[in-house]
Order: sequence, then C-alpha cells, then structure tokens
Amino acid sequence: MKNKIHDYSQLVWGRDYVFELLNEGTGGYMTGIGKSIELGDYIILRHSCQVYQYQVEEINYYRHPPDIYIALLNNPRYHPPNAH
Repeated sequence: MKNKIHDYSQLVWGRDYVFELLNEGTGGYMTGIGKSIELGDYIILRHSCQVYQYQVEEINYYRHPPDIYIALLNNPRYHPPNAH
C-alpha cells in the first residue's frame, strides 16, 4: 500500500495545526485535524518561506473529537514548491 501525502502547506500554523520542532529540526510533534492520516504517510508543512515533507512515525487520534490527532513526524526533506 502506498503512503499518502497530506499537504498542510497552505494552512495556518496555530489555527489549523500546531507543530513543535524537536532534535534541532530533525522532527517534531504535530497536532492537527484529519481522519485519514496513517503511520508512514507524509505531511507537507511550511516553515517561513521553506516547505518540508515529514514522515509520520507515530500517530494517535483523540477520542473526542475523533478527527483531532497528535503525531510524531521525522525525516524532514525540502519540498520544492509545486512538487506534488
């Protein structure tokens, strides 16, 4: 099964999701909204003017509401604009 890509680069940090960098930028914790994100999927995030693609290493969904999750993201890779 192919891993999905979820593009959050056009969403607003602090309103649509929260991302906290860990380990000098090699990963981070993200809290966001979405039901179809699974282990191994990729999430695209914008940091200032740069866009990076992270891989979901761990993910846990809240019970209420069930579409809110917290995920551990790792292995950031620079993602050139319009590279979907």
